[in-house]
Amino acid sequence: MISDNESLPEAVKPECARVIEDIWVFLDNEMDPLSRQVLKAHLDDCPPCLDESDIGQKLKALLHRKCGGEVAPDVLRARLILALQQGS
Repeated sequence: MISDNESLPEAVKPECARVIEDIWVFLDNEMDPLSRQVLKAHLDDCPPCLDESDIGQKLKALLHRKCGGEVAPDVLRARLILALQQGS
């Protein structure tokens, strides 16, 4: 039986689980500066979490390359603008 976090592999320690949960917020740069600094310090000291964040960056880059730059058709944009104006 495991009795403490020191016996667990790095990737399943509670602090690592929190980092992995917040990694997308970190990568999207939507985190407050203090939390970002704490998470970055953890990533600097924890190779499994750093590896996980690199995977996230690569996935986001791939999605941006494959899905980025698409623009809604003008007709749809006009309908959405009209609907928003009528709703307010």
